Amino acid sequence: MSDPINPADTPNSRPDCGGRCRAGGRPWLGAEPDDRAGAVQGNRRHRTGVGHQPGRHRHRRHPGAAVTIVDEHGTRSLAASNQTADHADALQFEFDEGPCLTALRTQQLVRIDDTSTDTRWPRWNRAVSGLGVRSVLSTPLLAGDDPVGAMKVYSERPMNYRPHDEHVMHLLAAQAAILLANTQSLQQARRLSRQLTEAVTSRDTIAAATGVLLARGAVSRQDAFVALAAAARESGRPVDDVARAMLAALTARNSNATGS
Repeated sequence: MSDPINPADTPNSRPDCGGRCRAGGRPWLGAEPDDRAGAVQGNRRHRTGVGHQPGRHRHRRHPGAAVTIVDEHGTRSLAASNQTADHADALQFEFDEGPCLTALRTQQLVRIDDTSTDTRWPRWNRAVSGLGVRSVLSTPLLAGDDPVGAMKVYSERPMNYRPHDEHVMHLLAAQAAILLANTQSLQQARRLSRQLTEAVTSRDTIAAATGVLLARGAVSRQDAFVALAAAARESGRPVDDVARAMLAALTARNSNATGS
């Protein structure tokens, strides 16, 4: 699949920056400008047997790519290659419709051949058509059966994506999902580690709370603490805060019972 970020590499598409920029205005990496230009031209001759002829090959143009993640903060864009991709993503969240959100919800790859004629997400399609986005390919990032995000590419050309592009996107998404899931697991582990460290300094409160859970049927103190830590993780609060809240609620109930 072609570069999902940069416009097609043609002489007319490069900005005037003294021969030191590639498409998009960023410096070429790994070669001096003249060397890189020669390498590109040489590759074209090797593939076709002739020098590059404008118009002979169909170049795919991409106004951007972006990644969306799902974590404890909700569904949000993690990164976008440029302002167009970032704006297109933001419009999906604003309208609560679009190919990325649908890919997440259905856990299926979504393709738009032309935003000017597609009828599935009318508000989003109209808005991004004005940005120059005409075709889209979006695929979910799945960790097992759980969606952890989505990745997508936007093109200014209608009918830009084909089954081969879908296959490549599936391959990229599988690797990205593994990396993203491991990153989130590491963050959760670090967060739990911080909570447990903080819990050591509040062990009297936690000991009392685990005693309450034992009285309510927990098998052991370890099981009671695991349940307390799970409640803290789900609520996003430190373990000692959850323990104090549990004891305060128990004290309030006992007071009410005594008063009545």
